[in-house]
Amino acid sequence: MVPGIKLRGLWLQQAGFEVNEKIRIRVMQGCLVITAE
Repeated sequence: MVPGIKLRGLWLQQAGFEVNEKIRIRVMQGCLVITAE
């Protein structure tokens, strides 16, 4: 089994994310930073 995260909700749109938009994920110890491209 591997870790997984599924994010969904209107709060994503309110934060500036759109459906099928490419994203960038930066991984740091204990932290993920997700930004819209």
